[in-house]
Amino acid sequence: MSKACESHPRIALVALLLLFAHWASCLVRPPRRPRAELVHLRQGARQLGAGDLDRAEAHFSVAAAYNRGSAEALNGLGLVALARGESARARELFTRALALDEDLAEAQNNLGVLELQRGRWRPAATRFQAALDVDPGYHQARFNRARALFQGGLYREARQELLLVTSSRPQLAPAWSALAMVSVALRRKAAAGRALRQARLRAPGAVHVLVAEGMLRRVGGDLKGALQALAGACKKQPGNLDARLQYGLTLIRAGRFGEATRALRRVLARRPFAAQIHFALGYLAAMRKDLSAACKAFRRAAKLEPRHWAAWLHLAAAQLAQGKAKEARKSCAWLARLRSKPARKAARKCKALLATP
Repeated sequence: MSKACESHPRIALVALLLLFAHWASCLVRPPRRPRAELVHLRQGARQLGAGDLDRAEAHFSVAAAYNRGSAEALNGLGLVALARGESARARELFTRALALDEDLAEAQNNLGVLELQRGRWRPAATRFQAALDVDPGYHQARFNRARALFQGGLYREARQELLLVTSSRPQLAPAWSALAMVSVALRRKAAAGRALRQARLRAPGAVHVLVAEGMLRRVGGDLKGALQALAGACKKQPGNLDARLQYGLTLIRAGRFGEATRALRRVLARRPFAAQIHFALGYLAAMRKDLSAACKAFRRAAKLEPRHWAAWLHLAAAQLAQGKAKEARKSCAWLARLRSKPARKAARKCKALLATP
């Protein structure tokens, strides 16, 4: 056989390999997106940032028309719906965006925000973590996860997340305010003061700064100053639930129970799954000697947050005050199952209550 004939199989093999490589590159390369889609996505984001919701919706709708598989367009339309207060519509759009692109971290974050608004901190934290799994540098998702952990009472974990955010984005004033709030919850007043000063430098007079200041003044015993700061925050932004929640809790400390009840009920209407608010309302009902309402609120708090040891302890006390010793023993039994140090201490108190004539 001639050398020319021997080279034919090699030439054919090389050609086949080159053809396969071309096919593989076609499989890996993402599909080209219409340039008009990208232009309208940018314009929609710009108009959304400027607060022009109608124009933002128009641009995102045109982007979706150019590319029906555009997860970013659906996510943008969801943000418009969220800004208009249309939570159900926003949830639908964010969910559809994730169905098109499960790695769209922004849609995961936005669904988490919807959960957090309702007081469902666990599913919210899960959503934020899913966004971080896709993009570990997504600082807004990390900040939101810290907010969720704070709502759930996981203060140390929230602090760790906020330390990461303030290190990577030191200009983000709300993160410094949140760090101050978490430090207050951990009874680290010096650290809270340092974080609050950083927040003031970046956003003097902002609502989140006033909320953090109010919390710090409250733990310092300055209830008048705390109420003044928190009332100012509520006046500046009436829809800020964090400001209204802290205002209500401070009213409890000040002994203004009627005002506290009204303030907390306004928050509960928007955050029906927040165990902390149910617990506070149960405490207020107990102070008014309305034991039936107190038991209902404490039971709801314990159901929403089974590890809420204070809810179980106060529920048992209210049940005993009603003469329901059998139900109180069940509440104490639930409390005894919890393993945290505060829960064990509360379980001993609960046992002592049961032994009291």
